[in-house]
Amino acid sequence: MISKSVHIRFVLIFAIAGVVLRLWDWSSQTLLDDEWHALNFVLNRSFIDVVFQQGLGANSIPVNIYSWLVLHVTGWSEPLLRLPSVAAGIAALVLIPLLVSRIWGNSVACITSALLAVSPVVIFYSRISRPYSPAMLLATVSILLTFSWLKDACRRDLLLSALSGSLAIYYHLYAAIPVGVPLLAVLVATVLPKGSNFGLSVEHKQPFRHILPAAVMMIVILGLLVVVPNLLNPWWSHGIHNMDHANRQTAITVLSLISGTNNGILSFLTLTLLLTGFVRMFLQSRVAGSAVILSFAIFTIIMANTTQDGAHAGIQVARYGITFFPLAFIAIALALVWIGDFIWKKL
Repeated sequence: MISKSVHIRFVLIFAIAGVVLRLWDWSSQTLLDDEWHALNFVLNRSFIDVVFQQGLGANSIPVNIYSWLVLHVTGWSEPLLRLPSVAAGIAALVLIPLLVSRIWGNSVACITSALLAVSPVVIFYSRISRPYSPAMLLATVSILLTFSWLKDACRRDLLLSALSGSLAIYYHLYAAIPVGVPLLAVLVATVLPKGSNFGLSVEHKQPFRHILPAAVMMIVILGLLVVVPNLLNPWWSHGIHNMDHANRQTAITVLSLISGTNNGILSFLTLTLLLTGFVRMFLQSRVAGSAVILSFAIFTIIMANTTQDGAHAGIQVARYGITFFPLAFIAIALALVWIGDFIWKKL
């Protein structure tokens, strides 16, 4: 077991390494490809239009709002437009390991910190002006705060989880899966008496006193920020579907992106550790483990069966499900700690 002081040192070391990788030659990057979506969308539009129109396909309202404000306050520049992404990417290097340590301990947090710091996908999306880095941070924080509430029954954790999760969905709609499933799992474990037979009960006294205000907060925020703009501008009806879907090769590519290598052996090792970590997570908390496993399964099923342009591309699936990268790193860390403890006991 790693002590708290050693844990903090390791997290800081990995965070510094991660910051260097995210900022290296950052200011010299030119805007490319999807980074132009928000810029094209906000030109010649009023602030009210930007706030209440989702835009077609690859637009994110908070990114559009920020781009509009930068345009009208200081003028556009690459560093300013990318500032929210890099700030979220750097914040994730500290916040996620600290929350992980509260739930699974310092050893798991240190390994998670290291994997998060050097992940090519997480680094890449922390360096460009797109919604994926803020969505990853907010959604992962929401999930971890939900699990922290399961452990410690702190009302503040659940309220912050609802707030963070709502903002994650505001940034990117696919965040609804990893954010929503754990919260629904908590709700189901609370209301189903038979859940205790399967270890799926929430053992807090009067949990509805915590759950109800969190649920109301989410309904209000999502209703105003997500539902209203999408109803006013139903972008999904404009023919972006029935073009493509994820397949077996997509899954192989995503696995290589999680492992950070195209080497088949290392990718298989990553998959083995990932599945082992899921088992360890489930054994430690059936509610949390079930929520994470079900989130991965639902996202996989949706990617494999729904259609939209470019859905076969592994990098597109990876960015839509970028929140699953920190969750995968946590599972891998759980597996590595378990293996390390097993070997240590045998020595």
